[in-house]
Amino acid sequence: MNGDSGSAALAPLCYGQLSHFRHWSTRVRPELAQASNLTAVWRLPDDTAAPAVRVALETIAYRHEALRTRFQQTPGRDGFVQVVEGRPRIVLPILRVGDDGWAPRRGGLYAPRAHVEHFVPREILDFFDRPFSLTADPGWRAAIVDVGGVPRHLCFICPHVISDMFGLACLGRELYALLSGTDAVALPAPRLQPRQVARRERAESATARGVRRHAYWRRTLAEMSTLAPRIGDGGRREGDQAKASRGILRTNMRMRAVERLAARYSATAPSLVLALAAIELARWHPDGTLPVGLTSSNRFLPGMRDLVGNVVQQALAVIPVPDDTEIRRFLCDVHRRALTAYRHSAVDPIAVDEDKEAMRARSRIPLDPPYYFNSLTEQKEFGVVTPAERTRPSTEFVRLSPMELGTDPGMLKWRWTLGLTLVSDGYLCVWTAAGSSYRDAALVDGICESVLGVIRHGLSLLAHPGYGSLSVNEFRARAEQAADEQRRAIS
Repeated sequence: MNGDSGSAALAPLCYGQLSHFRHWSTRVRPELAQASNLTAVWRLPDDTAAPAVRVALETIAYRHEALRTRFQQTPGRDGFVQVVEGRPRIVLPILRVGDDGWAPRRGGLYAPRAHVEHFVPREILDFFDRPFSLTADPGWRAAIVDVGGVPRHLCFICPHVISDMFGLACLGRELYALLSGTDAVALPAPRLQPRQVARRERAESATARGVRRHAYWRRTLAEMSTLAPRIGDGGRREGDQAKASRGILRTNMRMRAVERLAARYSATAPSLVLALAAIELARWHPDGTLPVGLTSSNRFLPGMRDLVGNVVQQALAVIPVPDDTEIRRFLCDVHRRALTAYRHSAVDPIAVDEDKEAMRARSRIPLDPPYYFNSLTEQKEFGVVTPAERTRPSTEFVRLSPMELGTDPGMLKWRWTLGLTLVSDGYLCVWTAAGSSYRDAALVDGICESVLGVIRHGLSLLAHPGYGSLSVNEFRARAEQAADEQRRAIS
């Protein structure tokens, strides 16, 4: 996609964009920022013509500045500004494959790259893997997949600094609405654009609210500097490459059921799953306290849900897991701590990095959380579309980036790390990554499996009355017992 540079507008980056640029530009050149690419494949409505897809994308690009944005290096403090072009020009190639060349799995699938190679044609994966030039053209591209002479799918890819999973879901909603005959005028206008978010964040940074946010980060970083797991203690060694394992868990209940279950305990689905994972991970911490990174946090704020552009910034939380606390109270405490972290997420990443540098001399461990939790439960678009649900698109798959899977060496600040991504329809992706110098990788794989087991069986236990009064320790033992019984039954 190219833009008309005659009416370009320059603006500072929002903190989410700036944190991505600071993270990636230290290791990759901006024109080679493919390590954080996000990918989606949407199944097009029947009888959709290629020109209609082109018009729909152009309409969406006019509505959302992120799809008309490139980035320009500057000598200032941030190092980059965003350049919003006034007029989009869409390039939409057609990738033709035979009837037997495309065989996506039935149902919605949220899958890492290793899980899709065997059913997605090589030429389409090559289309995804080409690097972007973030300092030249606006950073996204799309292509129609023609199966047996019929336009069947739309492939879309962009770097994470352009959009995020929430943004892709918003794009999918609008795309499907336009292709289904909805007039563009009838679509709700975006309440915010990334450059408006940038102005608001920077204006708030000097206010009392901004000072409180920064103080929260500084206080949490200081507390994190004293916490480390018993295994893989300390940072990764120089030259370590990430070796990752991951599993995709289909829980026993639909996501709406998980949301109803969470509401019963005065929590949300993300907080519920985070709490269950923390119960198992606490076993590897001497004092039972976990440092956690939460992403997609400010996407839950008003006006942020209908942005295609990326405004996400990681938030930090420290979660104590006391064994003798009633599980019901523990779930509420995790939910409260997650909300507190969300409210303190919009912080100047340059100031945070300066805080880290000042603390690094006093800390023997990395000042980055070893655990990451990425919640996409608000996005019902990542699921199966039934004939009665014609208001939203069907996503064949979304490919997790190396950054999200922990396979990128830059994410491996610890000797090993673990992340969770929760999506709708009960899918949960858990990944672990260990440095190549870490010899007990089998133990890390076992932790991944045990976390999955406690989450799966913990959800089932919480659905039964009476289990909410158990202590955390008793609840963990019941969940592990259920997991062991299932393994024995399978073997």
